[in-house]
Amino acid sequence: TFLSQTDPLAADDLEAVYALLSAYRTAGHRLFGFFNSGPHSGASQPHRHVQFLPVESMREGLGDGEWDLLADGLAEKQAKIPFTYFAAPIKGNPSPEKLNETYLALHKMARYAMDTFEKRAGTDGGGEEMSYNLAFTDSSMIILPRRAEGMAFPTGLEDPKETGVVALNGTVLGGTLLVKDELEWKALREDGGKLKEVLERIGIPFSAFAGEILGWKGAPSGAL
Repeated sequence: TFLSQTDPLAADDLEAVYALLSAYRTAGHRLFGFFNSGPHSGASQPHRHVQFLPVESMREGLGDGEWDLLADGLAEKQAKIPFTYFAAPIKGNPSPEKLNETYLALHKMARYAMDTFEKRAGTDGGGEEMSYNLAFTDSSMIILPRRAEGMAFPTGLEDPKETGVVALNGTVLGGTLLVKDELEWKALREDGGKLKEVLERIGIPFSAFAGEILGWKGAPSGAL
């Protein structure tokens, strides 16, 4: 038997995650960690697992273009990101209990935002558990509540393919996208509006509407 990917992470899971991130940083390297939970999160396996990518490998193939790990600056970039997320700093060497407290606070904020968004939009989640991505760096923890895994879109190209499909998992919080072929990648790169639409649809759009939700009185206190 195994724990489901929809089960919450435990304090010892988070302790192991940050021990690994710290060890890599001490060795002069960096890891980006992410956890996909729920049917709309981009999860590929049913058993609970956290995935890691070396930050150096995430830069490969970009040529001389400038690229920074998105998660490093998310606390200052909310107005520039099309989706709503919640971020908390991780300082020093927090205990497993403190890490778990931070995780639960972020999850509570994300759940509140999703419930409120669905209520005001007149939609119903059907009582299912919230899908979300959780990202880890050696200095932060970020949660992205999810409404969809991705979307199909017209590529603007003729045969053999007229429609592209992009599906996103937790790597989106690192600043990367997963596409299946070069045609889809080209279509997204050449149409910034299309990319923005994809990023808005996967979660709660950070519009004046979403901003109003997050500013409501009665919002649960979190680690922000």
